Amino acid sequence: MKISKAAAVILAMVMAAGFASCQKTESGSFPENGSAVSEGKDVSKSKDENRKSGEIASKEHIFSAESINISGGTQSVSGVFCKGEKIYTAVGGKILTYSPDGTLESTMDIFPTEEQRFLEFAAAWGDGFLTVENSEGFSCMVKYDNEGNKLSETSLENIVNETGERIYITSAAVSDDGTLFLTQYGGLYFVNDKLSGKISGGADRYFEKVIRTGGGRIFAEYSDPSGNRTLAEVGDSGLLTEFPVDFTGNLLSGFGEYDMFVLGSTKIFAYDIETGETSTFIDLSASGIDAESVSAEKGIAVLPDGRVILTVKNLLDGGFYSELNLSIYILSVISPDEIPDRNVIKIYALAVNSDVKRAITDFNKNSGEYYIELTDFYDVGGDYADKLSRMNSEMTAGNIPDIIAVSGAMPVESYASKGLLANLYDFMENDPDFRREDYLQNIFTAYETDGKLYEAVPGFSIQTLAGKTSKVGDTQGWTMDEFIDFADRNASDGSWQGLFESTSCSEMNMLLTFMSFNFGSYMNEKAGECYFDGDDFIKLLEFCGRFPEKTVSKDKIDFSAEQDAYREDRTLLMTATVGNFRDIKTLEQVNFGERVTFKGYPCGGNGSFISEDFSLAITSKAADPDGAWEFVKYFWSDEYQSKYIGAQSYDFPVKISALERAAANAKTNSGRENVFPAADPNTDEDNARMMEFINSLTEVRAYNSYIYDIVREEAGAYFSGQKTAEDVSEIIQNRAANYIAENR
Repeated sequence: MKISKAAAVILAMVMAAGFASCQKTESGSFPENGSAVSEGKDVSKSKDENRKSGEIASKEHIFSAESINISGGTQSVSGVFCKGEKIYTAVGGKILTYSPDGTLESTMDIFPTEEQRFLEFAAAWGDGFLTVENSEGFSCMVKYDNEGNKLSETSLENIVNETGERIYITSAAVSDDGTLFLTQYGGLYFVNDKLSGKISGGADRYFEKVIRTGGGRIFAEYSDPSGNRTLAEVGDSGLLTEFPVDFTGNLLSGFGEYDMFVLGSTKIFAYDIETGETSTFIDLSASGIDAESVSAEKGIAVLPDGRVILTVKNLLDGGFYSELNLSIYILSVISPDEIPDRNVIKIYALAVNSDVKRAITDFNKNSGEYYIELTDFYDVGGDYADKLSRMNSEMTAGNIPDIIAVSGAMPVESYASKGLLANLYDFMENDPDFRREDYLQNIFTAYETDGKLYEAVPGFSIQTLAGKTSKVGDTQGWTMDEFIDFADRNASDGSWQGLFESTSCSEMNMLLTFMSFNFGSYMNEKAGECYFDGDDFIKLLEFCGRFPEKTVSKDKIDFSAEQDAYREDRTLLMTATVGNFRDIKTLEQVNFGERVTFKGYPCGGNGSFISEDFSLAITSKAADPDGAWEFVKYFWSDEYQSKYIGAQSYDFPVKISALERAAANAKTNSGRENVFPAADPNTDEDNARMMEFINSLTEVRAYNSYIYDIVREEAGAYFSGQKTAEDVSEIIQNRAANYIAENR
């Protein structure tokens, strides 16, 4: 039989006897067993003596995966479906039929290559299958019998004419009577052998997709202007019963006994439309499959024996999944008896970073001792504040994870002050394989709280203001008074709009931008203090008040002229994000046309700020701190740090050896052959300037959504002339102080 083992398969892992222990390799691969390195532990003891009483991972809903050989390549797969025990794939102008074991049985040419048609959609229907086929200026729905003989062809001309463009299907589903339902450009349409048209849903509904249940009912998912999701059954008379969708995740068509499926962060769930309940169908992470790789466009099919057909996007160079490079897998459930006991390591997150998710999948695939269980509170309903509140409530109730994936407005300082987080320096000191001196100490120090490190930051970029050295001088940093003096000296007709690109120049945008890079000057959460009633904040309000109320609309901007504005001194400062050694050459040769200075924001120091790619924290009450450390330190390994050294990387690595490799790579144009406009490779002087800049960093970009909301709500009274800057600053000071007091 013509089936090859997929790289993601964990079957070999779970069948291996004993799961022999191995040490972490120099490359940084995940070990099968960790080392006892957590705070207060005796490293001479075994892990079993050191481990706290933890939870054993579930062995349910774990599958092995075998790939189907797709004849004709993977770049033009337009449909995957099942009929009985047969598996069908639509590739190019062909329908491929496979036996239940994945062996290719037959190939049907449904239209000749010379017709130059494109197969956009294919699905099972009645005693055959249905397709949507496109060619230049023509789209049609075609029905075939099981042997590939054309039964009918119906033009989609009415739908094409309504938009004035070639039809582009965002989703499609076929009813039992052969009616095709599809969405495009937010509209919902139907096509059958006799009629075609648009189904009215009201002006405030944007239709995302159509979904067929396992029982053959058709539903449409739409969102209202507020982003609320709703499912509505589609009948002959239009939309019928509506069902609110109060969870995140991608809804997929069902199959057999399953109404629908939901693609979540780490699992696929079965969804019962009537009860609104979900249940785990496939534990993707435990099965070694990254949820982000699953092709929602192709959906899921289930064979009569319970095996699952899943289409997966392959990972391309640069770390991106592509719908144009697919693999098709047959998933078979693994008996729990064949799976060893593994200790659960729990991670809480809010919209977890995709790299962390991939690392979780790899960790679960390779570790015979630990299993990462991710709870992403982004998947629950509500806005960001609701999701954060839900996560905090779980921890307040005593459900403490081993690791927190830090993001957004998480109150990390509050977590640390309450003793929730563990000091990562203790783990480093107790791990004989970890050398703290191998890393940028200023980055570690910047994230310290009272000499303790609570966040693991694997990579970072730098937020700064850049300008021509001939204009801003060759030293970094300035005070607010120096900055305002520079603005006054370079004002045009009394306006400061020439300081920055026009898309960012509004009074509120400027205030929030400067606050975000100068947050530490106005608030010290560690000390429980704020300083919004000081002269610097009052000056900032007055400075921002000289900008217009609204930004220039993007459709009114000549972006080619905007790029020349830096060279021609019509725009003096760029709000720059620097994350690659090559950025200095791009700024000097492409943007400004001469030597630049990273001047920074007006807040004292060098005015530039560290912005982490993401960060992880280990909790002080972790049930298995050893396993938590094994996972966290992987992101500081040579293997992971190497992702930051490429020509297209947007972040610097924190490991010095990786940083040096990134600098060496910048001295060539390798990996940037297709970048336009191009800059010359870096010189040794360029790299030395960048290294000096990186080593000068001491401050982290801070963010607190609650304080931002306070400033946004109150500053408008000054900008509209209702209150003085002094009055507004005092109100903000009082509200911010109350917030700090309530949350310490």
